[in-house]
Amino acid sequence: MIVLDVVVDGTRVETVRPANQRPQELYWIMVDLMDRLQSKYGTNVSLYRRLEHAG
Repeated sequence: MIVLDVVVDGTRVETVRPANQRPQELYWIMVDLMDRLQSKYGTNVSLYRRLEHAG
């Protein structure tokens, strides 16, 4: 399962687990998420993808 870590000023503040794991859908989820996160936390926001074992 692919999860997205939200990092603000070098600190992980939340982890997002998208329900849809298709690569094209993940791209648009990340684009939409960045807009919302930048309005919430400011401009120093990064998203990191990682794999997480589901089990």
